[in-house]
Amino acid sequence: MQKKEYPAAAAAAALVPASHVYNAVRIDDAAQRGLGNQVYNLGVLGTTVVVPDAYRALNDPRVTFQNANRLATDGILQLYRPTKYSGWASPIRVSSGLEASYIVAEARLMTGDQAPALALIAARRTAGSQPAFTGAAGGQQVILAELMDQRARDFWLEAKKLGDWRRNPTAVPYVGATGSTFFKAAQGNYGNATCFPVPISEVNANPNFPRG
Repeated sequence: MQKKEYPAAAAAAALVPASHVYNAVRIDDAAQRGLGNQVYNLGVLGTTVVVPDAYRALNDPRVTFQNANRLATDGILQLYRPTKYSGWASPIRVSSGLEASYIVAEARLMTGDQAPALALIAARRTAGSQPAFTGAAGGQQVILAELMDQRARDFWLEAKKLGDWRRNPTAVPYVGATGSTFFKAAQGNYGNATCFPVPISEVNANPNFPRG
């Protein structure tokens, strides 16, 4: 999908059974906390993961949170804790039949076939307690935006968003636009970076890494 090889992506994803789920296994072991679910650690036990305004406004059963009635670590933001993961041993989904269905739907949509995307949108809006989608007449880009919205809800806190955004930068929701005010106004505006910076340790260890 990232290479935009849509027919190949659709063909590969179609082979995945609908019931498939592969999880990253986590454990609840006080002596090995690094092997536990760190989203739970930072978001539920800690004070550093804050559910942002846009997600809190969704009223979607796939995006659950609670008000901790205190400020987060920065002393500025109200602490809204994600409740998707309930403990150290909560598994984190890595791949699934659901994600495969999104790949098929997006790939087919990008080659002119709207039917899989519209069917998946209908099913996922039902899962999210939303009314029926009425934007099909808007064409490919409107349908893609709705598909990406549903995907963002389904895979919230599962590390899918950055890849989706880099692939479909104008269709993926809940990303601050370049130049708009950052959610902490004192920090200025959103920039234009589309990836994480390479750590200095990796730069220094790789003589072939471009510098300048």
